[in-house]
Amino acid sequence: MNPKIISQSLAIVFLALVFGAANKYANPNSPKWIGYYPVSSLTDTAKIPEAAEEGDPPYISVGEALDFFNREDVMFVDARDEWDYEQGHIAGAVNMPYESEDESILEDFLSNTPKDQLMIIYCNGAECDLSLYLGRTLAAEGFDAVQIFFGGWSDWTLKDLPTQQSAAGGAGDNSES
Repeated sequence: MNPKIISQSLAIVFLALVFGAANKYANPNSPKWIGYYPVSSLTDTAKIPEAAEEGDPPYISVGEALDFFNREDVMFVDARDEWDYEQGHIAGAVNMPYESEDESILEDFLSNTPKDQLMIIYCNGAECDLSLYLGRTLAAEGFDAVQIFFGGWSDWTLKDLPTQQSAAGGAGDNSES
């Protein structure tokens, strides 16, 4: 093979790596180096609960949730009870049990979370309305970047996406691979 073609090809690859690395560090919204990158599909639609009402926060699909998962500025919020959360949750999610009898949990969450924090709220899936109710509550409290992943835990695990368990729930991190 021609040495000139080889050196030009290597130069192009080198420049692509330099520009890619520069974009990674200069762009705060750039994707992670390694992660799950879904293929967009027209069949990936958001599940909408029967109890949905006009004015609810937007509903997102599992593919959209996965796109948000790859961003560092997004908080995933699990609306299920503490026991379910400890048994397994979306990797990195925080627990805000909607049906907790301890009202200070919600009060602490509200006072310690910025109103413009982008949040993806989820629960068990299509048979669970906790994400809907928590999403409505947060929106009513002035949180303007709330989205509801109504497919929730069941859709996430069906796609074998990154999950983890709390220390109290068992073996620690069980996916993230």
